[in-house]
Amino acid sequence: MTPRFLAARAASLLGLLLALSLVLFVLQEISHTDAVAATLGANASPEAIAAERAGLGSYLGASIPVSDFPAVAGVTLVLGAISIVANTAADVLQGMADPRVAR
Repeated sequence: MTPRFLAARAASLLGLLLALSLVLFVLQEISHTDAVAATLGANASPEAIAAERAGLGSYLGASIPVSDFPAVAGVTLVLGAISIVANTAADVLQGMADPRVAR
Protein backbone atom coordinates (compact mmCIF):
# COMPACT_ATOMS: atom_id res chain seq x y z
CA MET A 1 0.00 0.00 0.00
CA THR A 2 1.37 3.33 -1.00
CA PRO A 3 1.19 6.47 1.13
CA ARG A 4 -0.99 8.09 -1.53
CA PHE A 5 -3.51 5.24 -1.30
CA LEU A 6 -3.57 5.44 2.51
CA ALA A 7 -4.00 9.22 2.41
CA ALA A 8 -6.91 8.87 -0.01
CA ARG A 9 -8.57 6.25 2.21
CA ALA A 10 -8.08 8.41 5.32
CA ALA A 11 -9.51 11.46 3.54
CA SER A 12 -12.56 9.52 2.35
CA LEU A 13 -13.11 8.14 5.84
CA LEU A 14 -12.87 11.60 7.37
CA GLY A 15 -15.35 12.96 4.83
CA LEU A 16 -17.76 10.11 5.57
CA LEU A 17 -17.52 10.68 9.33
CA LEU A 18 -18.13 14.40 8.93
CA ALA A 19 -21.11 13.79 6.66
CA LEU A 20 -22.66 11.26 9.06
CA SER A 21 -22.11 13.61 11.99
CA LEU A 22 -23.81 16.41 10.10
CA VAL A 23 -26.77 14.21 9.17
CA LEU A 24 -27.21 13.02 12.76
CA PHE A 25 -26.96 16.57 14.08
CA VAL A 26 -29.57 17.84 11.62
CA LEU A 27 -31.94 14.94 12.38
CA GLN A 28 -31.65 15.54 16.11
CA GLU A 29 -32.30 19.26 15.69
CA ILE A 30 -35.31 18.62 13.46
CA SER A 31 -36.86 16.06 15.80
CA HIS A 32 -36.39 18.19 18.96
CA THR A 33 -35.82 15.11 21.08
CA ASP A 34 -33.46 14.57 23.96
CA ALA A 35 -31.00 11.82 23.01
CA VAL A 36 -30.49 10.68 26.61
CA ALA A 37 -34.21 10.50 27.36
CA ALA A 38 -34.85 8.65 24.09
CA THR A 39 -32.09 6.15 24.87
CA LEU A 40 -33.38 5.43 28.37
CA GLY A 41 -37.01 5.21 27.28
CA ALA A 42 -40.30 6.84 28.16
CA ASN A 43 -40.42 5.52 31.73
CA ALA A 44 -36.99 6.87 32.75
CA SER A 45 -36.94 8.93 35.90
CA PRO A 46 -35.43 12.43 35.90
CA GLU A 47 -32.74 11.12 38.27
CA ALA A 48 -31.75 8.38 35.81
CA ILE A 49 -31.58 10.90 32.96
CA ALA A 50 -29.41 13.26 35.03
CA ALA A 51 -27.12 10.39 36.04
CA GLU A 52 -26.72 9.31 32.42
CA ARG A 53 -25.86 12.85 31.35
CA ALA A 54 -23.12 13.00 33.98
CA GLY A 55 -21.12 10.32 32.20
CA LEU A 56 -17.73 10.14 30.52
CA GLY A 57 -18.41 13.01 28.09
CA SER A 58 -19.33 15.35 30.91
CA TYR A 59 -16.17 14.35 32.78
CA LEU A 60 -14.05 15.06 29.71
CA GLY A 61 -15.84 18.35 29.05
CA ALA A 62 -15.18 19.54 32.59
CA SER A 63 -11.52 18.45 32.47
CA ILE A 64 -10.47 20.26 29.30
CA PRO A 65 -11.00 23.91 30.43
CA VAL A 66 -9.00 23.40 33.63
CA SER A 67 -6.15 21.62 31.81
CA ASP A 68 -6.53 18.39 33.78
CA PHE A 69 -4.11 16.49 31.56
CA PRO A 70 -4.29 13.09 33.31
CA ALA A 71 -8.09 13.07 33.02
CA VAL A 72 -8.04 14.05 29.35
CA ALA A 73 -5.32 11.50 28.60
CA GLY A 74 -7.19 8.77 30.47
CA VAL A 75 -10.49 9.39 28.72
CA THR A 76 -8.73 9.57 25.35
CA LEU A 77 -6.95 6.30 26.09
CA VAL A 78 -10.18 4.56 27.11
CA LEU A 79 -12.12 5.80 24.08
CA GLY A 80 -9.23 4.92 21.77
CA ALA A 81 -9.03 1.41 23.21
CA ILE A 82 -12.77 0.93 22.76
CA SER A 83 -12.46 2.09 19.15
CA ILE A 84 -9.56 -0.28 18.43
CA VAL A 85 -11.38 -3.26 19.96
CA ALA A 86 -14.58 -2.47 18.05
CA ASN A 87 -12.74 -2.10 14.73
CA THR A 88 -10.78 -5.31 15.29
CA ALA A 89 -13.98 -7.19 16.14
CA ALA A 90 -15.65 -5.83 13.01
CA ASP A 91 -12.70 -6.93 10.86
CA VAL A 92 -12.70 -10.42 12.37
CA LEU A 93 -16.45 -10.82 11.95
CA GLN A 94 -16.28 -9.56 8.38
CA GLY A 95 -13.52 -12.07 7.66
CA MET A 96 -15.64 -14.85 9.12
CA ALA A 97 -18.73 -13.79 7.18
CA ASP A 98 -16.94 -13.38 3.84
CA PRO A 99 -13.87 -15.59 3.36
CA ARG A 100 -12.81 -13.56 0.34
CA VAL A 101 -11.99 -10.65 2.68
CA ALA A 102 -9.70 -12.68 4.95
CA ARG A 103 -6.10 -12.95 3.79
